Amino acid sequence: MYPGKGLPTILTGETGSGKSYLAKKFYEYCEEKSLVSSDAPFISFNCAQYADNPELLTSSLFGYKKGAFTGAEEDHVGIFEQAQNGVLFLDEVQRLSAHGQEKLFTYLDDSVVYRVGEATHPRQLNVRLLFATTESLGSSFLKTFIRRIPVQIKVPSIYERTLSEKKELIWSFFMAESKIVNREFKIYPELIDELVKVRYKDNIGGMKSKIKKIVAMSIIHDNGDLLLKPEQSKKISFHKNQEELQIITPQTTLPDIISQKGSNDNALNRMISLITNSISAGGETMDFGELASNCYNAVNDFNDYLVFKHAQSDMPINYYSTEINRIIDFFRDDYNMKLDGNTGIVIGYYLYFKKHLNWQIKNESIPVINTINQRLIENLGLSDHVLNSFINSITENTGVVLDESDKLFILGNLLEKHVKQNNITTHGLILAHGYATASSIANVVNRLLKNNIFDAIDMPINSDTKEMAEKIEYYFRNDEHRKDTLVFIDMGSPADIVRKLEMKLGFTVGLIDNVSTLMVVDAGEKMTHGISLEQIVKKIPDHCIPSGKMLYQKNKKDLIITTCLTGIGTAKQIQKLLIESLPQSMLSNLSVKSFEYDALIDSDQRVYTFWY
Repeated sequence: MYPGKGLPTILTGETGSGKSYLAKKFYEYCEEKSLVSSDAPFISFNCAQYADNPELLTSSLFGYKKGAFTGAEEDHVGIFEQAQNGVLFLDEVQRLSAHGQEKLFTYLDDSVVYRVGEATHPRQLNVRLLFATTESLGSSFLKTFIRRIPVQIKVPSIYERTLSEKKELIWSFFMAESKIVNREFKIYPELIDELVKVRYKDNIGGMKSKIKKIVAMSIIHDNGDLLLKPEQSKKISFHKNQEELQIITPQTTLPDIISQKGSNDNALNRMISLITNSISAGGETMDFGELASNCYNAVNDFNDYLVFKHAQSDMPINYYSTEINRIIDFFRDDYNMKLDGNTGIVIGYYLYFKKHLNWQIKNESIPVINTINQRLIENLGLSDHVLNSFINSITENTGVVLDESDKLFILGNLLEKHVKQNNITTHGLILAHGYATASSIANVVNRLLKNNIFDAIDMPINSDTKEMAEKIEYYFRNDEHRKDTLVFIDMGSPADIVRKLEMKLGFTVGLIDNVSTLMVVDAGEKMTHGISLEQIVKKIPDHCIPSGKMLYQKNKKDLIITTCLTGIGTAKQIQKLLIESLPQSMLSNLSVKSFEYDALIDSDQRVYTFWY
């Protein structure tokens, strides 16, 4: 939108990441916004073709005058002039030598070019310039060249793109293939999941090629419908209804697919159906304990789906989870809202998938959801004001607008304390450092034992025993049950924590350090069987002694060791000589390593030497 010829722009990114595609879209955008006319040229020029011939590069870019050099029998219009009033895309610009980059300065500075042989005849041009490179801007370019290009855009590789982007790319390639072969496709959801996880050697170009191959193989084995399955389909038993398959025709558009996937095929609707169906079966008079249990179980299964089925390291998910944990910390301290770090993580996943997969609930579910939410709020002792403030904070900090179905998901994660306990006289508390270490252990053990036995407190990384003691004391002052309690900690001395507890307890507390999931499971089982707190504290540490075992490399390459009594320097020189002398075919199955002589003599060090 910058006036005149716009701002020169350079796109950086791996091969196949879509730089050329973006350049074409840049031109189409300029055309759409009337920044260039509808008949304006778009010219793509690959600098790699002329990298070793600067004279040919100059004449190709800027043109030449008749007689400027031997063979110049007539005037020649260069690429710059051909792109007048349009867009010029210079690809692989890193292949230009320093001299070649300098030749572009005149246009970048003054918007003029000179044909070869016309040093006194500048030609004023209006060309929008786009560059692309696979190299770092600091490695292959003159600083004086880069500073003349104010807009620098990194195009992410396919591995850096979000899940929704990857899926939309896959759908768009299938739509393009449907148009090419003029056929309807029926696609299994598992195929899309499989394609998302592939490590493509050639980036987005590799994804496009793989999809083209899938379509081609389906045509070869055509039995009527083009039914596209995962490559592992022989190992999978498919029992899909036709409604679960994605239909793509030559007329299908991406908004059609997003709308269909968002409104019908999503895990959120499945979770809500589990809850609403159980309510319908039990009637409106269903006991709250049963309602809480049904909601809690459905939400927990949904949480597993979010975190484990779609587990990935994705920056937007990390961003959402970090923001939610910050909000949770505030509401837990100021409003005594019973949410932990583990819940912050699953809400982060939930927000990410809701936004990027366009999850929408069915309209017929809304009245039932409203009824359930109201009943949960009344029995949780949570005011509408606090819950709405929590939801508004999420929207303000993440930009994701939440509705009644989202409120149900959040309420479901508050229900753990209301799931029935089976008359257990001892309670459990876990404290561990990290965003969700303690709450993750508590969640796993409570679900394994099908009982709400353990609470959790997630401690900041830099917390000391004094702060842990303060958290325990705060927990006991606000705990309505006041049962004998077994406290697990990950670090710190139980004796130190006991000394720092200032309150007078009206019940018995046992402390165990070096907490692990196995240890908590063992303690929980003993608590359900009525074993006393004193016996548990005595027995648990003896039952959970860690063991260790080394796993050594089995399929090792042959090894040549070079060494010398005079020192490592000579050994390295011999190593270098051998590597340079031996044929490459031999080195593919052979390693040459240099070692200190003393390391080979010492039996302890020798063990590690032969790991190579």
